[in-house]
Amino acid sequence: MTTSVELVRISKKYQDQLIADSINIEVAKGEFLTLLGPSGCGKTTTLRIIGGFEVPDSGTVLINGEDVTALPPYRRRVNTVFQHYALFPHLTVFENIAYGLRRKGASTDLVKERVARGLERIQMRGSEKKLPAQLSGGQKQRVAMARALACDPEVLLLDEPMSALDVKLRKEMQVELKHLQKDLGLTFIFVTHDQEEALVMSDRIAVMNRGRLEHVGSAEEVYERPRTEFVADFLGVKNFLRATLEGAEKGRFRWMAAGGQAILSDTGGTAKVGESRMLGVRPEKIDCAEQLAKPAVNQFSGRVEDLLYTGSTTSRHVAVASGMRLETLAPSRPGAGVGSEVQVGFDSKNVLVLDES
Repeated sequence: MTTSVELVRISKKYQDQLIADSINIEVAKGEFLTLLGPSGCGKTTTLRIIGGFEVPDSGTVLINGEDVTALPPYRRRVNTVFQHYALFPHLTVFENIAYGLRRKGASTDLVKERVARGLERIQMRGSEKKLPAQLSGGQKQRVAMARALACDPEVLLLDEPMSALDVKLRKEMQVELKHLQKDLGLTFIFVTHDQEEALVMSDRIAVMNRGRLEHVGSAEEVYERPRTEFVADFLGVKNFLRATLEGAEKGRFRWMAAGGQAILSDTGGTAKVGESRMLGVRPEKIDCAEQLAKPAVNQFSGRVEDLLYTGSTTSRHVAVASGMRLETLAPSRPGAGVGSEVQVGFDSKNVLVLDES
C-alpha cells in the first residue's frame, strides 16, 4: 500500500478544549476516506490541519512521505472544497475554475485546456460565462470541484460540500462524486456528519468523538461491527442493554440483563465472566410479529407501545415483560398495531458487545 497522507500523533487545543487528541491514521493513495462524527468532534479541524489551514500543537503531517507540517496551503499538493464552495461572486465560471492556475502562473493555453477539461468533467460546457448567482446549488458544487481539481492536486479535501443541497440532489451528487473519485484515482478525504452519506461513498470511515478516532474501518465493518457504544449509537443502533457476562453455553455467550433477562451472543468481546458490558441490537435485526415465523435464539413476549409509520418502513416500540423496551424496524406492511401482544426475536450473531467510549 502506498501511503498518500499520514497523521502522526496530531494534537490541537483551542483554549482549554482538546479538539484533536493524538490522532494517528494512514490514508492510502487513491482511497476515499471519510471523517464522520457530530459537530465539535474535531473532524473539520483535522481536515484543516491536513490542508495547512491550521497548525497542530504537536505531531506530524506527511503527504507522500514528505513532512509538510510547517508548510502553508499553497505549498502542499492539496486542494480543498469548502462547505459553502467559496466561489468568487464577481468571476465567471471560467475564471473561478482558472483562478488557481493563474495564481500559479500557468500559460494561457494551459489554463484554457484545464478549464475545458474541468467543464467536461462536471458536465457544464456552455456555462463558462455564467456568474455564481446564476447557478443552482448543485452547479456551484460542481464548479467548486472543477476549480479544486484544475491544479492536479494529489489529495482533495472536502468539508461537508453537499450540506446545502436538497435531499434528492444530494443523493445524486454522492454517486457522481464517488464515480469521479474512482475515475481520477485521487485520494479524497471527506468530512460529514451524515452517516448514510459516509456509508454510500467511503472506502473507509474514521468515526470521531471528542477529538479521538473511535473506530476506523470499512463502511460494512463500522456499521455491522462497531467497537464502542458511541460508534454504535451514532450509526443507528437503537437498542442498548447493560448486561453481565455469566459464561458460555453451546458455543454462545450468556449475559444477564436487568429484570433477570438472559441474552445470548456469538461473542463475548473483551469481557470476562462477571464483567458487564453494553449490548446493542439494531432495530432492523429484530423480528416482530404476533407469532414469529420461526423461533429465535433470543425471543421474548411483549406489547406494542408505539408505532411510527414513515412510508417505506414502520418502527414498533415493544415493552417486554422483563422491563426491556425494544425498537424494531421493518418494511411497511399490515401488522401488529399499538396495544397488540407480540413476540420479538433476534439471533445471537446480531448482538453487539460494545466497549466504553
